[in-house]
Formats: sequence, C-alpha cells, structure tokens
Amino acid sequence: MDSDTKRNKILKLPGADKRPKRPSLAIDLYESPLRAMSEKEGDGEKAKPTPPVISDQERDWAQAALTDFTKGSYGSCLQNLSKLEAARPQDTKVAHNKAVVEYYKTDLKKTDQFRKNMNAVCSQAHVNIEDLDSLEDVEHCVIYYNQAVLLYHLKQHSTALKIMNKIFSFIEPMGEELELTTSKESLAHRVCLLLIELHLCTHQPEKALTLIAYIENQFVLTESSIGGEKDIKPLEKEHKEKKPVSMDAATEAFRMKLLQFRCRCYLMTHALKACKREIKTIITSGGLFQTQYQLRQLVTIEATTINSKHV
Repeated sequence: MDSDTKRNKILKLPGADKRPKRPSLAIDLYESPLRAMSEKEGDGEKAKPTPPVISDQERDWAQAALTDFTKGSYGSCLQNLSKLEAARPQDTKVAHNKAVVEYYKTDLKKTDQFRKNMNAVCSQAHVNIEDLDSLEDVEHCVIYYNQAVLLYHLKQHSTALKIMNKIFSFIEPMGEELELTTSKESLAHRVCLLLIELHLCTHQPEKALTLIAYIENQFVLTESSIGGEKDIKPLEKEHKEKKPVSMDAATEAFRMKLLQFRCRCYLMTHALKACKREIKTIITSGGLFQTQYQLRQLVTIEATTINSKHV
C-alpha cells in the first residue's frame, strides 16, 4: 500500500476512493418547452413537423424516467420510457433516450446494438450523423454529442473533436436554456468539458486554455476569466456583456472542473508556477481533501503523458 492510499484510508477522506468522472452519454430532457410549429412559420420557411405538445401525464413519465436514470434504475426507467413511446411513437427524444438507457442497462457492453439503435433514431429525426453540415438544429446536438462520447471512449479523438467543434457552434443557444434546466449537469456544460478534454487528448493545451477562458466568460464569470478576456475574442463573433451567473451547486461544480482542466493545461505546457497558482485557487475554493486527491490523480496522469512524449 503506497503512502497516499494509506493516508487516505486513515483520514477517510471524502471521495478519496473515486476517480474524476469520464465523459458519459446524455439523455434528451423535456425540461425546456417544446417549440410549436407556429414559431417557425414566422421565418418564411416550411415548418418541420413536431410531436404534439407534451401532456402533464407524459411529463410525469419523463420526470420519473429521469429520476430512475439518475439513480441507475435502468429497468424502471425503461418502463416509463415505454409508456412515453406508446403515447408518442413519433417523438425522436423518446426513441433517443430509450436507446441510451438500453445501452446503460447492458453495462455499456453492446456497443454495436447501441449504434444500430442510434442509426434508427437518426433516420427518424432525418439526421445524417456522418455529415456534420446536416446539423442545423440545436435540438439534434445531443445525438451528435453522444456519437462524440462513443468515439472518445473508442480512442478516436480526432474524429470526436471534429464533431464537438461543430456542436460548439450552438453553445450560445444551449447556454440560453441553462436557466430552464434543472438537471445536475446541462448539455451545454457537458459539451464544454468534452471539447476541452478532446483538445488535451490531441495535445493542444494552448487551444484548451483559450477555450476555457471563453467558457468561463460565457457561463462562469470569475476573476481568472476576466483576466483572460483578451484571449477569447477570436472565439466570439460579437462581444456581449454577460450578466453575473448565479453560483448554484451545478455551476460551482462546473467551475471547479474548469479550474482542474486549466491545471492540466499548465502541466502539459510546463507552466509550473501558473499551475501552482491554480492549485491554490482550487484548494481555497473547493472541498480541500477531495480536491487534493483529484489533483494528485491529474498530476500523475499528465506527468505520465509528458514523459511518454519524450521517450
């Protein structure tokens, strides 16, 4: 038993037995209002057919399915999704969520079946997952996001990065829906974190740092993001003044993850003084013992990566 493990066992540090979470698949929620056909008719374009407005009963089923999914009760989740599917057979959100939950129920082992199910969802939604130019609706981003997550776990980082770069072009409308969501981690947050991770996996820490500064400016106004404002202008089409973000639990957790990503970037670029400064910020801001353990993990990971590049 090494010294760190022995010390953690003696002190019983909270979360000391947990690794930082890797990117996971997302489900499509009914938390934001469904857009009616009349909202698209004003643009002079032919309105796309949309499912009927969700009823209170269907919303209850959707909420129960989300609760079961969060608890890992995939069997119960599928039962509620089956009820939704019977009531809304043309709803691609239901078909998408069912495919994701079925994959989780197999312990993420039946990847080929999951891909087959997702292809059926894409056909139903009239989406060509292989053609990034076909992504024109923010509501389809979750399908492409899950494709990128799958490619990430299959170590196809460059292909996943291309998908995520396209999805990130919709980050502003995703961010506008943050106020409507009650989930612990919104799709916008997930997209940001996976995109940063993929930049690090493809050894682009400088781009990741610029991206972090932009994301902080959009979703988490902090002192460090204000200081890095000069780096985010290439990413913004128009500079907009952002209102202060309410620092709820989900936003605070997101902010801490961004700080940890910045540490990893500084380690990869050998900016050790800057990394030390960020570590102090993390320890001061977050849970001391748990954060220290997670930092030891990421330092070990990045040190191994750096050493392997010089072998």
